[in-house]
Amino acid sequence: MSLNKSRVFKIEMVKETVVALLILTLIVVWVSYFVVAFEYHIQETKKLMEYGKEIEREKERERIIMGEDTYRRPSWDEYFLGLMDEVGKRATCDRGRSGCIVVRDKQIVCTGYVGSLPGFPHCDEGGHLMKKVVEEDGTSRMHCVRTIHAEQNAICQAAKHGISLKGGTLYCKMEPCRVCAMLIISVGITKVIAKKKIPCSSRYPRHVPAGQGRIGRG
Repeated sequence: MSLNKSRVFKIEMVKETVVALLILTLIVVWVSYFVVAFEYHIQETKKLMEYGKEIEREKERERIIMGEDTYRRPSWDEYFLGLMDEVGKRATCDRGRSGCIVVRDKQIVCTGYVGSLPGFPHCDEGGHLMKKVVEEDGTSRMHCVRTIHAEQNAICQAAKHGISLKGGTLYCKMEPCRVCAMLIISVGITKVIAKKKIPCSSRYPRHVPAGQGRIGRG
C-alpha cells in the first residue's frame, strides 16, 4: 500500500514538474517575442526617422539649387507668363523671339509665336527681311517684316479654328505694337499682361473706347 502511495506521489511530482517547465517555457517564449518585437519596432522607427531626415535634406538641396529659401506657388499671371515663354521658344526670328497665349476662365484657348506665313521661309532659313519704319513721332528704325507678331499669330489661330476670344486675357513678352493692339481690341480681348514695357507711346491707338482694353505688366 505504501509502495502505491509512493508511486502516485512521484507521478504527481513529475506532472507538476512538467507543468512548471511548460509554463516557464511559455514565459521565456513570450518574453523573447516581446524583446524581438520591441527591437524590430525600434529599428523601423529609426528607419522612418532617417527617411524623413533624408527628405528634408533633399528639399534643402533643391532650395539651394533653385536659390529659394522657401517655395512660393506662382500666381496665375506668373504661371501663364511662364508658359508664354515656353511658346516663344518656337519663334523663328532671333530679333524678336517671343510668344503669346490667350486665356479665358484660366484655360488656354490659343497660342502664337513670331514666325513667317505658312509655306514661306523663316528668318532662320532665308535671313531677315528688313524695312525702315517711321514712327508717329518722326523717329525711324529698321524692322524685320518677314514674320508676323506672336499676338497676330495667336489671333489668326483662334480665327482659323473658330474660337472666340471675347473676354479673354492675352499674355505676351512685350507690350503689343499699334497693329496688334487694334486687333486685340477688335476681337474683344479685355486684358493684356505684358512681361516687358516698350517706352514708345506711338505703339498704341490714340483713342481706345472706355472698357474695351486694358494693358498691364506682369
